[in-house]
Amino acid sequence: MAGAHTLAPPKHEYRFDRRVSRPANDQPESHQETEPMSRHHSGHPTALLLLALGLIAGATPLGGCNEWFALGCTPGPDSGDPSGGVTGPLRILVSNDDGVHAEGIDVLVAALAGDPAYEVTVYAPAIDQSGSGDSDQCGTLSQTATTTLSGYPAVGVDGCPADAVTRGLAHMNAAGAPPHLVVTGINAGQNVSILVAQALSGTVGAAKTAVRAGIPALAVSQALPEPHDFASGATAAVTWIEEHREELLDGTAPLVLTNMNVPTCAPGTSIRGTIDDLPLALNPLLSLAPSNCASWLVLPPTDGIALQSGVISISEVWVP
Repeated sequence: MAGAHTLAPPKHEYRFDRRVSRPANDQPESHQETEPMSRHHSGHPTALLLLALGLIAGATPLGGCNEWFALGCTPGPDSGDPSGGVTGPLRILVSNDDGVHAEGIDVLVAALAGDPAYEVTVYAPAIDQSGSGDSDQCGTLSQTATTTLSGYPAVGVDGCPADAVTRGLAHMNAAGAPPHLVVTGINAGQNVSILVAQALSGTVGAAKTAVRAGIPALAVSQALPEPHDFASGATAAVTWIEEHREELLDGTAPLVLTNMNVPTCAPGTSIRGTIDDLPLALNPLLSLAPSNCASWLVLPPTDGIALQSGVISISEVWVP
């Protein structure tokens, strides 16, 4: 499958293809930006107006295309046959850095394994290996047959998240059924900013291992505060997978690492939408900030500020 993809650096332009909503009857409040605006934002009013119009025209609800605008519309999982005629189950290797018995991976696997359209294999660290980045060979590398919290068959690996992915890939390749996609998570806590996503996160590090082996990867993290809303993270992950199902199955998906961070909203509020192709934040402290899903911010400049304002952030992480 490696020959079917091309490795490319992350994009740093915006492609708004989800509606970012503003709470009804909410008045603009003073918003203190926690880091400078992206270099792609111009201070000229005309440029800002064009950006806003691009957001509206490209916005779509989670279930499919915007009924008002057709520009840039990509059908979602409810807009007809998501496979585009490509048949067969989508083979997915699932891993994480919180450990094979963590709640996040259990919720994700349950959401995937209940659908016959997916063939799910689970290899994950035997214990919590958070913050290990893409380090490898950090244990005995022994493997133990086990289950997730809900009883789905899994393999616990005595090693780093990268080791677990390497072992999972070797198992699936030996069986003649390599994965179409590797999904890591759902991590307990967000993985935003250059420092955290690019260097520290074991969730993202495990996904890097997949990309280096020629398999597209999706890293999914659920933001603070606790208790983490892992159900929202699973829904967002499945939605993304269905939107990319055809190209994953036929091998035309770009060989990239997609980093998804999902807000955990306070009671009475809800996730405002999704924004793709966001640059990674410069400020690593955004990895500790809770999400404000009642925010009115429309044009967040980075993954961290988008997440902080109640929006699912999607970024590409460069894999050297």
